[in-house]
Amino acid sequence: MDVFWEALYDHFHGKYEPFFMEIYGSIDEHHLERYFRSVAQLSRIEKRIINECYGDILDIGCGTANYFPLLNTQWNVVGIDISEKVIEVAHKMGNTNTMVGNIFSLPHDKKFDTITMFENNIGLAETLEWTKKLLQKLSSLLKPKGQFLIQLSGRVKDKAYAEVELTPIYKGKKWTAFKRINFNKDFLKNLIENEGFSCKIVRGNKYCLFIQAKK
Repeated sequence: MDVFWEALYDHFHGKYEPFFMEIYGSIDEHHLERYFRSVAQLSRIEKRIINECYGDILDIGCGTANYFPLLNTQWNVVGIDISEKVIEVAHKMGNTNTMVGNIFSLPHDKKFDTITMFENNIGLAETLEWTKKLLQKLSSLLKPKGQFLIQLSGRVKDKAYAEVELTPIYKGKKWTAFKRINFNKDFLKNLIENEGFSCKIVRGNKYCLFIQAKK
């Protein structure tokens, strides 16, 4: 994913090169403008997730943190992302409450009321096994009665989940492929409940919904 962060960094600095993803032999443009939208331009489902947030909030895979201005008006929020370049962009956009790091490296002594994962970021766990480890990590980072909110897209309908490989294409070059996992919404709900959470699916549209899980 390093090339994706490079593309975001370039885009922020006015170098508007198209960015593509290849999956199953099909190539589609991945529009980088979405990571620089204003609060007013956020989707209805994103705003619904934000409305459910409260207290001390951790956003995993925060990227440019372009939606933070809406969260910052009410709560204490911090974002984490693995890319130094994208966190540099977030800081230049005024979202200085973001940091470089890996969610699995966060100490357990810091607890949160709400953890969010926008942009289908739960899929970056890549495999079913690592998704289970991620859910366990989220549980360890939540306060009693805490919650996490997952935006879910790329849903699977005819089976429980699908581990897929995506190849980024940028500046006319194919870059190293990476994996992600997409879920059937009901299977993911059961998976979350098996980790001790109460869980509900909040309907969105045919492309996107969100899941709310509480300890």
